Amino acid sequence: MTQALTDRSRKLLKAMGIEVYRLRHGDAAREPVEQAPDQTPVKQALKDTLPPLAGSETAPASAPPSASPAPMTVPADAGPAVAPFVVLCLRKAGGLVILEADATGGPRQKAERRFAVDLLAAATGAWGGDTEALVFSWPQAAIENTAVAQRKALRAFLAKQLSDAQATVVLMDEGLSARLPEDGAFFDGSADAGGADVLSVPPLTALMSDGALKRALWQTLERYGAE
Repeated sequence: MTQALTDRSRKLLKAMGIEVYRLRHGDAAREPVEQAPDQTPVKQALKDTLPPLAGSETAPASAPPSASPAPMTVPADAGPAVAPFVVLCLRKAGGLVILEADATGGPRQKAERRFAVDLLAAATGAWGGDTEALVFSWPQAAIENTAVAQRKALRAFLAKQLSDAQATVVLMDEGLSARLPEDGAFFDGSADAGGADVLSVPPLTALMSDGALKRALWQTLERYGAE
């Protein structure tokens, strides 16, 4: 270990032009490290002058509410939507009864169905046995609710029932003609009716509330059965 210089040695070195300094333990003098100047203002200034990179824009803290979607437009020729309705179709012994029925359910609907069953029995002469009931309801899922679509769907339903039943007599609600593509197509013994006899009857709502209409209809069915 190098020994500390004596005062004499220090004086000799000083005489030779060599300056010797003595460091104090634990208190070494150190020059403070010069810190680099803060570059934040300069960087910010450069950033403000440069155009932003594509895709580097940050989203605002709170995006403005999106505009409401434009309302759906309906073609001018589509017409208004068709109100809900129900068509009751009864099949039995070569006969069909096709009537627009009450769509609300309940006692009125049951009474209308019992009356329709009696009409079918009177038209066919078959008072015993089972009666098959089918219902056409409008509107239908996955089908646009327009008059054109409704008429096509009802026509297809009626044609299917006429074909399956191989009916010889059909009692058809006279009000349904307005719901079909061609008025009277099912009332004149055309190919749509499969050659069956088609008897036009008043709507169920009128028959259930007007006794005179009921009597007139029974008389018509009696004459038809006598022929």
